[in-house]
Amino acid sequence: MRTKSAHIALAVALWLVAAGAANAKSSATDASQAAVASRPAPASHPSVTQPFTTLSWLNPLISAAAGVTGALIGGYFATRNARATIIQKTNEVEIAAIDRRISDFIAPYEQLSLENLKLSKELKRSRGNAFRTLTALLDPDWKTGLSAGDRALVEAIVNNGASLRQMILMNGGAVSTVIRPHLTAASMHFRMMSLADAGSLENDAKRYEDYVYPRQLDGALALERTRLETRRELLRSKPDIRHGPIAELEIPSHLKI
Repeated sequence: MRTKSAHIALAVALWLVAAGAANAKSSATDASQAAVASRPAPASHPSVTQPFTTLSWLNPLISAAAGVTGALIGGYFATRNARATIIQKTNEVEIAAIDRRISDFIAPYEQLSLENLKLSKELKRSRGNAFRTLTALLDPDWKTGLSAGDRALVEAIVNNGASLRQMILMNGGAVSTVIRPHLTAASMHFRMMSLADAGSLENDAKRYEDYVYPRQLDGALALERTRLETRRELLRSKPDIRHGPIAELEIPSHLKI
C-alpha cells in the first residue's frame, strides 16, 4: 500500500514538473510573440496587439508545488529506508543472541551429555539396565571392588557431571523457562554424584533413588535447539521485516518431568 502511494506521489510530482516546463515554454513563446508585437509596425500596416497570457501566473505555483512534492517524496523514502535499517539491525542482534544461546550452552551440553551417556552404558554393560551409578556409589565396598577400567569410567562420569552442572549454573538461563525443571533435576543429580563419589552420603539407596539423571532433558534440549534454529532461519531469510516474538517452547507429555 505504501509503495502504491509512493508511486502515485511520484507521478504527481513528475506531472507538476512537466506542467511547469510546458508552462515555461508557453510563457517563452508568449514573450517572443509579445516582443515581435512591440516592434514598430510598418506604416502601411496597423499595429499588432500583444496577446494576453492566461497561464503565466501559474508558473510560480507549479514550481513551488513541484518542489514541495519532491521534498515530501524524498522524506518518505528516507524515513522508510531508516526504518528498514533499524528493523534489520534489530533482527541481526536477535540472530547473534540465538547463536550465543546455542554455542554457549545447548551445543556443548548436548555433546558432553552424550559422551556421559555412552560412558554410563559402558559401565552398565555387564550390570544390566537396572544399574544406577549414583546408588552404586553410595556403597563404599562397591567402589573398592571395581576393576581399574571401571574405576576410570566412574571417575570420567563424575567429572563430566561436574562440568555439566557448571554449564547449567553459568548458562542454563539461555534456554526456555519451560526446561528449567529439567535443568534443576539434572543439576541435583550431578551434585549427588559428586557427594556420593566423595563418600559424603550415607549408604541409603532408597533415599537417593529419585536423583537419577532426567533423560527427558536431552529430548527437551533437542526441541529447544530446533525452535531457536527455526527462528534464526526466519530472521535471516527476511531480514528487513519486523517479526513478532518467538513462539514459546512446547514440550510433549513424554518429555515432561
